[in-house]
Amino acid sequence: MVNSYFSSRNSSVNGVPSFRVVLARIAVFFYLLVLPFAHNAALKYLAMAGMALALIWSLRDSCLVWDWRSPVLQAVLLILGVFAITSLVGTAPMESLNELRKHFLPCLLFFALVPTYFRRPQEVRWLLVAALLPFILRGGLALGELAIYADLDQARQEGAFLKGFSMDATLYAPLLLGAFLLGRGKWRLGSSLGGLVVLAVMLAAQSRTPVVAAMVAGGAMLVVLRAWRGLLGGLALLAVSAALLAFWQPAIAGRFASTLDPASYAGAQGMSARAPIWKGVIEISQEHPWLGHGFGWKKLGRTAVEHGYVARWQAQAGDPYADLAAWYFSLPTEKVNPHNLALEVFFEGGALGLASYAVMLAILLWQAWTLARRGDGEYRTVAAIGVGYLAGHVVLSASNGLWIGVGPTLLTIALLEVCRLHSANLRQTAK
Repeated sequence: MVNSYFSSRNSSVNGVPSFRVVLARIAVFFYLLVLPFAHNAALKYLAMAGMALALIWSLRDSCLVWDWRSPVLQAVLLILGVFAITSLVGTAPMESLNELRKHFLPCLLFFALVPTYFRRPQEVRWLLVAALLPFILRGGLALGELAIYADLDQARQEGAFLKGFSMDATLYAPLLLGAFLLGRGKWRLGSSLGGLVVLAVMLAAQSRTPVVAAMVAGGAMLVVLRAWRGLLGGLALLAVSAALLAFWQPAIAGRFASTLDPASYAGAQGMSARAPIWKGVIEISQEHPWLGHGFGWKKLGRTAVEHGYVARWQAQAGDPYADLAAWYFSLPTEKVNPHNLALEVFFEGGALGLASYAVMLAILLWQAWTLARRGDGEYRTVAAIGVGYLAGHVVLSASNGLWIGVGPTLLTIALLEVCRLHSANLRQTAK
């Protein structure tokens, strides 16, 4: 069992932080600073090495905050354990286990270090700053790319900062709103300006689902905090933004309006031709319906080709669903994405994996909602970030496959544990 959550050994000696504390904080900050940018694996590995060293040091000094009874921890370990099993019995065990390690190792390091070394509200604020500043910088660079390249498709294909920005923005949006609600004065001004930059890129990129998911995330946060004036203000801002967009950029406004048009979801071309992809994923997943093919979706295209699915679809010439599926699943396997998280989880973990993922989401949402409604002071807002992320996660997952723990969500889950530990400490003190 670990020492008390508020043990002085986790902070400083005679008011001066120990080297262990400094190392842990710098490594966490450094990882967050490089996280929004692509093609920097070496920097991320360097940050993880620092976090791993701080973790080992903390274990040696017996000061790690790690509560095995935590529902948040148990939910994460549940999904990790289930997919370790499905990977072992899947079609490519070593590949799947390696993907599982790469995905969850940063999440576990954050889960161990953040509740140990970032437990006070001011420390949480600096974590949010470290996460948000580089992403806002990326947003500014993405705006530059939109101005440089001839058209949007070229900017998406050739740009270093615009590609995937909108989906990432959905993950950062709850952190951005949380920083605004926690801040005062310059903090609020900075988060507001940052929010405008992020919103401008999302609208210019014309990615419909991420925009809807970000709005749902923000609305869920304000509802759970009972911030009714903020919710009304947000709806008014949304209405004004929609009117201005319709006036200045009617083509972009029309694309977003198509989200409400049933015709956008009909036929093989509906939802950007996702229906044939989903149908194909279901067919392939039925090979191993209970335990799946193992963690990691990049084996999907290879499986479709090697197991004869593409050949069978090609034989069905004239069927629009089969034609599109045959073309898509013939692409290089690293480009063949299920484009739906539920189907991705089903492919990777079968019915067992899908059920365990649903249980994990339910546990995390219940914890976040309870702590945001009944929590103490600023920790309520921090817990509401978790509610916002999970709400946006469900919406975004309808047309994208982004696992929990991807990007800044590893910070969101760790902060949820910070709130839970604070609440538990208050209850213990009251007794």
